[in-house]
Amino acid sequence: MIRMTYSQLSECGPVRKINQDSVLALTGDDCALFCIADGMGGYSEGEKASSAMTEAIKKYWDDNRDLFFGNNMGVVSDGLEKVISDVNTELFEYGKMNAICGTTVSILCLFGSNYFILSVGDSRIYLRKKRDLSQLTVDEIWSNMWITDPVSGRRFPDPKYGQLLNAVGTDESITVMKSCGTLTEKMMFLMCSDGLYKFCTEKDIKKALKYKKKPITEKRIAKLKRAVEINGEKDNLSIVIIKIDGII
Repeated sequence: MIRMTYSQLSECGPVRKINQDSVLALTGDDCALFCIADGMGGYSEGEKASSAMTEAIKKYWDDNRDLFFGNNMGVVSDGLEKVISDVNTELFEYGKMNAICGTTVSILCLFGSNYFILSVGDSRIYLRKKRDLSQLTVDEIWSNMWITDPVSGRRFPDPKYGQLLNAVGTDESITVMKSCGTLTEKMMFLMCSDGLYKFCTEKDIKKALKYKKKPITEKRIAKLKRAVEINGEKDNLSIVIIKIDGII
């Protein structure tokens, strides 16, 4: 049995009129599933794309609860990867008839004494273990900041900088990044949309996730929200914090 505490937040923010993020938290005695999907604001109906993603994952959980026990972690991981692929096809076909519709997705599944991660796009999952903070996901974005003119040698800002290279619904094919690990007591996971990490520092994150029996996870989220507000929050904001209290 996994003993844990968690809290979540998803809000529109002070600038956007619509919250295009979608957050999901599902728990059982020996398993739990958390998901953040960030609908792409540069495309149409991002909120519908992110909701389609979390609703499909919830349906998989409801329809396959018997798999979330025992030695079925690989089966569940493959099943959720297929769910992501199916939603990608659904949104891509919708985009052919309408406007392009896409979303990121990051999934954290706690399974007995282990965990696994599935990720598409740039919604992040961090792990705080003892004093170390590590990012478990990879930002699938265009990282080249500059273009050099081959004739003049002058450098210009690359217009593609920061654009997503991989997202659910924007292309016929999709690549899902996967990883796994072992759960230990006092581990802490942070899941977030880019509305968090673009408006706070790694120092802010480390401070909020510093291990103590207190503060509770709600107060940790409140600390991160304050840091984002101080730094000029402009985007939707979604955060989930999961603290592992013990493995029985």
